[in-house]
Amino acid sequence: MGHTRIDTGVVLDAAQRYDTAAELLDTALHSHLARLSFDGSRAGRSYADSGDAVRLAVERSCARLADWSRAAREIAVLLRTSVRDYTDADGRAAGRLG
Repeated sequence: MGHTRIDTGVVLDAAQRYDTAAELLDTALHSHLARLSFDGSRAGRSYADSGDAVRLAVERSCARLADWSRAAREIAVLLRTSVRDYTDADGRAAGRLG
């Protein structure tokens, strides 16, 4: 059986990068995109349907960005959990070897 070694520092760095990405997405959503308000009434009578379509598209985009942020945070948690589990298993194996 071969030997496998994981650089836990690199994995933890990747987890931090996922957290940073999630923070950037959250900041964009809460500080920039939250201020967008556009709908049919702002577009004018001739363009009400188009204005509502723009509003719906922005809402869908914001929901997807929120999903990406949530997924990035979940990945970060899973990476940290994997490092912890790997470290625990490695320690147990080393203990058995003496």
